[in-house]
Amino acid sequence: MKTNWTCLPRREFLERMLGAGSVVLAGTACIHAAQADNQSQRYEISLHQFSLKKLIDDGSLDPLHYPRFAKEKLGIVNVEYAADFYEPLMTLRDAEQLRQQAEEFGVTNRAVLCTDVHALDASDRSERQAAIDYFARWGSIAASLGCEFLRVRAVSPGDRAKQLEYATAGISGLCDKLQETKVSVLVENIAGWSRDPDWLNTLVEKVGPERLGLIADFGNFDGDIYQGMQQLLPHTKSVCTKSWEFDAQGNETQIDFKKMMDIINASKFRGCIAIEYLGDEPLDGIGKTAALVKRHWDA
Repeated sequence: MKTNWTCLPRREFLERMLGAGSVVLAGTACIHAAQADNQSQRYEISLHQFSLKKLIDDGSLDPLHYPRFAKEKLGIVNVEYAADFYEPLMTLRDAEQLRQQAEEFGVTNRAVLCTDVHALDASDRSERQAAIDYFARWGSIAASLGCEFLRVRAVSPGDRAKQLEYATAGISGLCDKLQETKVSVLVENIAGWSRDPDWLNTLVEKVGPERLGLIADFGNFDGDIYQGMQQLLPHTKSVCTKSWEFDAQGNETQIDFKKMMDIINASKFRGCIAIEYLGDEPLDGIGKTAALVKRHWDA
C-alpha cells in the first residue's frame, strides 16, 4: 500500500522520512547544504514540479501540498509549478492556499509553467487571442501565488519567419495583459523553432528584453547543447537542468554538468537553477541532481 506523505501528521511524516533510506537522506542532506551555503550568493536551487510527476501520478503526492513536500521531504525552499497538475484552471482560492502554505514552510513560489492548451504563436489571430486570454488567467494565478515568472512556449510548426511573426504578436499581447502585475513572461527552449537559439533570441529582441526573458533548459536544443546554452544566457532569467541517470561518481550520464555549469558560471546569470529529474527514483534523483549542480557552481 502506497503512503500518502501529505496526509501524515508532522511527527509521523518526519519519522518515516528518517527511515526512508540512507541514499535518499544523503541526497536530501546535500540539498540542505546547498541551500544553507548559498545564502545571499549567486545561485539558488529550485524544484521543477515535473520532477515529482511519478509521485503525483500514483497518488503519493497531492499537488495542493507541493510546497510543504518540497521543504519537508527534500529541503528545497524554491518551487516552480506546472499547470498540467492543476487543470482545469486552478482557482484563485487554491492559489491563495498554496501561497499561505509556502509562507508557513518558508518556501518561495518562483514560477508557473503553462500547458499547451492554446498556442500563443498560432497563425490565426483569433486563436492567438484565445491563447492570450487563457495564459493571462494563469498569469493572475501566478501573481496570487507570489511567483515572479510565467513560463510559456512557442512551438507551433510552420515557416521560420512566419512563426517568429506570430510568436512575437502572441507573446507581446500576453506581456501587455500582464503589465499591471509583477509577473514576467519567460519563453523556454522546448520544441519546434524554440530549439534554435538564434530564433529564440530574435524573438526576445522583437518582443523587448525588458518584457520577455528566457528559461534555458539544459537538454532542449537542436545541435550542440553546450553551445546552445551559451547562446541563450544573455537573455536567460532562469535555468532548468535535465537529469535521468547517474554513474558511480554521481555524474549524470547524458549531460556533462561540469561543462554546462562552467558555461553558466562564465556568464552574468544569477538566479534559480531548477532541478528537473525525469528518471524513475524522484527523491534520490532530485537529491543527486542538486548535489551535482552545487558541486560545479561558482557561488
